[in-house]
Amino acid sequence: MPGSVPPVASRDGPQSPVDAGISVGTLDAGSLTRLVDAANQRRAEGDAAGALRLLQAAAPLAVGDGRDWRHARAALANALGLALFDRGELAAATRHLRSALSGWRRVRPADPGHLAAALNNLGLVAEAQSRPARAARLHRLALTLRERAAAPHSSTQVAQSLVNLGSALRALGRHDEAGDRLRRAHALFRKARGDGHRSTANAARHLALLRADQGRWRDAEALLRPALTAVETMLPAGDWLHAALLNDLGAVLENLGQAAAAEGLHRRALAIREASLGPGHADVARSREALAVALSAQGRHGAAEDLLRQALADKQAALGADHPSVAISLYNLAVKLCERRDWAAALPLLRRCLAIRWQRLGTDHALTRDAVELLARVERQMA
Repeated sequence: MPGSVPPVASRDGPQSPVDAGISVGTLDAGSLTRLVDAANQRRAEGDAAGALRLLQAAAPLAVGDGRDWRHARAALANALGLALFDRGELAAATRHLRSALSGWRRVRPADPGHLAAALNNLGLVAEAQSRPARAARLHRLALTLRERAAAPHSSTQVAQSLVNLGSALRALGRHDEAGDRLRRAHALFRKARGDGHRSTANAARHLALLRADQGRWRDAEALLRPALTAVETMLPAGDWLHAALLNDLGAVLENLGQAAAAEGLHRRALAIREASLGPGHADVARSREALAVALSAQGRHGAAEDLLRQALADKQAALGADHPSVAISLYNLAVKLCERRDWAAALPLLRRCLAIRWQRLGTDHALTRDAVELLARVERQMA
């Protein structure tokens, strides 16, 4: 990734290539590539909106022909897809990422690294759309390309594809296959980058989440604690992985009967995300929901319900009313209302949740079935 770039000059309209230090009159394939690099750097620094404005302003100017232009346009489409992914605009992100994949396929000779990156990014979007089977297919293709490559650092690229494939297989409930991929990824990262690197910590985190799915709470804790220590030592304050590990370890401790300790971890994660992302961000809402679970386990149900209501409102504002993550918040709040037998208040939440899951996940998805079962229970109580 290139070095830092000047901050966005204005947030009132589209960022122009001129604002990024690139002259429109001399825009060529190399200039477009530098513009994409600048936008990617802004995205990495947390300014997804500024990156998106810059890329959207450049898109009409990407009109040249030849190999360099085809590559630059594919890179532009890939960057646009990632910026839209950050905003939760998953359908638009998919269109741009498919365009990137198609564009890189037309560049001769084709670069397997670029093709694998595009497949990987499409897989991540599919996971966000709760389409794990599609995500697994895409990540498997990316893994195959990377395993065949002889490029420098290919072992770490293979490891990242193994993490992505393992995550998708975990979502499909194929725990043995997921465990094999995630253990391989963790070992590759440890060998290539050491125990103190964020990639190693992230691989350990995914393996810990699998162990938690299997009810192996002590094994999950044993993976998460050293990963958290490494992240706190090596990474800057506000890094997303730090907050994620805090929330993950908190969830494990709750299942080990340590709700008070879990609460402290969730509050730390919430503070990190509020400071780095702003109070209305969807990831902040997820930390609120995690904190609500710890408070409920300690009998503090009123405070937990307040957090769940705020999380739902924030997710709806940030992601839209029909996002799958909003359905999770609707379901969580409905469960809390059912605990105090407020069936009438839970009913419309569950109906909305089920409508989203039918549309986004299909009728056979486990989360859809959960909503169907709880809705039936509420309707029986109200009959």
